[in-house]
Parts: sequence; structure tokens; C-alpha cells
Amino acid sequence: MKRTQFAAGLLLALCALLVFAQSLWAQGTQLQNRSLMLSNALAAATSRYKFSLQMPGMDTVQTIVFQICANDPFPESPCTPPAGLDASQAVLLSQSGEMGFVMSPQTTTNQIVIMRPPLAASQQLSTYEFDGVRNPDAEGSYYVRVLTYQDGNLSGVPSYTGGIAYAINMDISIRATVPPYLLMCVGVTITGYDCNNVQGDYVNFGELSSRITSQGTSQILAASNAISGYSIYVGGTTMTSGNNVIPALTGASPVQTGTGQFGINLRANSAPQGGQDVSGTGFGLPTASYNQINKFAFNPGDAIAVTTQPDEARKYTVTYVVNVPAGQAPGVYVSTMSYVALGTF
Repeated sequence: MKRTQFAAGLLLALCALLVFAQSLWAQGTQLQNRSLMLSNALAAATSRYKFSLQMPGMDTVQTIVFQICANDPFPESPCTPPAGLDASQAVLLSQSGEMGFVMSPQTTTNQIVIMRPPLAASQQLSTYEFDGVRNPDAEGSYYVRVLTYQDGNLSGVPSYTGGIAYAINMDISIRATVPPYLLMCVGVTITGYDCNNVQGDYVNFGELSSRITSQGTSQILAASNAISGYSIYVGGTTMTSGNNVIPALTGASPVQTGTGQFGINLRANSAPQGGQDVSGTGFGLPTASYNQINKFAFNPGDAIAVTTQPDEARKYTVTYVVNVPAGQAPGVYVSTMSYVALGTF
């Protein structure tokens, strides 16, 4: 069986977070409980940026600035905008804690600015989530300078300041292969649903008689993950001894003692008593000509069992019946049966 491979990939985005606790600006009191969560930390991806912070006092706050820099989180030094970063289209999705803010036209590619009427801070934990921010183009560490102002002009010394560091990461691919498979084994008996437990390759009918129907069984175990299932075909010849032939049943027919007949089915029968129905978890079933209780057929090349979807292990029991007329020529009658499974991937 030719095997091909199918791959699945899982893409993981990792985000690293670091909060700076050192003083950023001598005149500005430190914001507390600062954090940043990104919905997508891959380079150049459009992401949501969710900031959390807490005012340390009750000074008036009208404006909050989130300035993103490539060099450091300290507002006293010049800010180098990260290449590829674009916050100019940011939208304020939600806010909690200190409320009443709207987007300011002072927002730029590397600076998100929100404003409200001047109000005293309440010292509660606040969150602000923005959508539509394009991440920097390169992997690495980046910094956010968070500053609050008592007016809307971004002038003078900020009331509160704080820094956040975050990382833009590469993607990690995890690859696994699920190979296609088609399993089939044949034997006189198969214990359980394990091809390691196959036993026997010879069915002995004993002495044939015109007064009774001779019968025997063998078993087939099949399973596949083929997307359109599999088909099992029968091959071989009817029973012969030299030039003497026992006729095959070309259509599904009941047994009739005293008449030359050779046929098979895949059901539990009562006339004659014997055989088993298909078993095991799955969907495979005998085809119409071989799925009729107490009726048998044999046409080499027929599909005797099929499923149209992936299937777990199914066990089929093939029952063979032989009848001969009183005048059947003596001899040792033999047949070699073959079974082939084809999967549709």
C-alpha cells in the first residue's frame, strides 16, 4: 500500500510581559498595577491592546497617554517609534475604573491618547482596551510609557507615570503526521480485533454428500482512516477436481441439497445453521448479494463488504456452503479464495 502523509500545524503566539517598577520621572508619581495584554503577539499582526493601571492618588486626570517606543520606557528620553507600529487607527473598545474617556485626535502611529473632562482620580484599578493596533514589524522587546495629565494639551509635567515592557514574538509551529492506513487480515479465526491473533488458512469440508449441505467459515478483519472508506473484493474459483466442477451460485439463492452449489455470504444463518453477522465498532457492511440470511452467491471480483467513510476495526465472517448431486464425480475438490481491500483516500 502506498502511503502518503498529511501534516497539521498548530500556531502558537507567545507574549512576554514585564512591568518596570523604577521611577521614570522624578516629578511624576508612579502608576500602580500596570500591565499590557495583546490578543496577538506576532510581528506585523493587527492586535488588541488591553492596558491595566491604577492611579496612586486623587490628582485631577483629564488625559492618559500610551506612548510606545523601541528604545526604553523612560519619558525623559527621546522615544524611538517602533518600525511598522501603527496605532493611528486605534479604537477604544472598552474601559473600566476611571471612565468617561474618548479617543483624542492627538493619537499618532506610536501614541494612543484618550481624554475626558477633568476629574479627580479614584485610585481604583482601570482597564482600557484598544482594537486596530498594528504590531511592530520585528520580533523583540518594546516599551510603553504611560502618562497622565491634568489638561488636554499634554503640556507640563505629567501627574502620574509608569512603564511597561512587552515582547513581539515569532510563531512556533508544531507539526504532526497522521499517515493514511488500510488494515486487513484473513484467517480461519481471528480472536478479538487484532491481526496478531489470526489462525488458520485452510477450511476442510470433509466428505461431500448429496444428503446434507457442507459448510465452513473464515474471517476478515478490516479498518481504515480512508476519507471515503474501503471495499473488500473476493477472488478465486468455485470448487473443482480436475475437470469436474461444482457450479457457483451466481445470484443470491437458498441452499438446496442434492444440487450442485457453491456460494458464500457474510451473515448469521439458520438454514444451514452457522455463520456470524459483522461485528465491531464502525460502519462497514456486506454488499447486497452477500447480506441476505440463508442465501448465498459467488461471483469472483464482487465487492462483498464496503464502507463509505473512515472505519474502525470490523470483523466479517464468511460462510461457505457446498452441495453436490448424487451423481457428482468423486475426487478431491479444492478452491483457493483471495480477498483484496482497497481504500479510497
